[in-house]
Amino acid sequence: HFTLGMGKFLEIDGPENHLTFVLPGTEIQKIYLTHRHSLFNWNIRSFLGKKGQINVGISETINKTPEEFYYLNNGISALCDSFDFDPDSRKLRVRKLQIVNGAQTVGALGQAKFEINKLQILVKLTAIKRAQREKGMAAAIIKANNTQNALRVPDFRANDPIQIWIEDKFKNSKPKGVLGKIVYGRKRPYPKKSVGLHVLKMMDLGKIRYTWNFEPRLAISSPNKLFLHKENGGVYEKTFGEEGKLQNIWSDEAFNETML
Repeated sequence: HFTLGMGKFLEIDGPENHLTFVLPGTEIQKIYLTHRHSLFNWNIRSFLGKKGQINVGISETINKTPEEFYYLNNGISALCDSFDFDPDSRKLRVRKLQIVNGAQTVGALGQAKFEINKLQILVKLTAIKRAQREKGMAAAIIKANNTQNALRVPDFRANDPIQIWIEDKFKNSKPKGVLGKIVYGRKRPYPKKSVGLHVLKMMDLGKIRYTWNFEPRLAISSPNKLFLHKENGGVYEKTFGEEGKLQNIWSDEAFNETML
């Protein structure tokens, strides 16, 4: 049972009974403490605990900047057998609630030891009568909420000024020798290969450049560190900088050496 805040809900027209709304962190915590892991029976993952990198990040946001949680968290997707909602009284009653995406958010809020009344959490609730998780709309929602393309560490560097500059520099460079034209792939989906056209992915350029200028082991054992800043334990400044300093462009000498 919930009483939603004024203006904090949205009813959607469609083939399924759906309601999108915002709940305070205390309400999510209350649900978790009452029902625990039975909330995640239809989820492909249960709460993984506090040790994972994602869950550490969730806990840090809850603790340090709770007012920013709504903007930084994807929220919760849930299924249920049915729900009743009165928009006048804003009272919501949900039957057989199941969290199909957001188990880590719910678990982190459930185990929070500090004040969480400032937190706001987005909830997408869909009612599917006599839902069977193995097939139909329920299965489609579970799959869609858990099979998004995973972000990799290099993806977060794709729009850096130096990466955009490298892309433009290769684009404006004429083919030399037998190698042919090089196109720089700084983000997915990468350009398609064709006759006389070579696609150089950002990950590969990072490995090549760091190995040439420093040593080969890190590029093999921990390639993600090539795309993490020094303050986060990485060597991005060395990989794509000059003399260990990251700039928005390289000198012609540095680019020509990289091309070589």
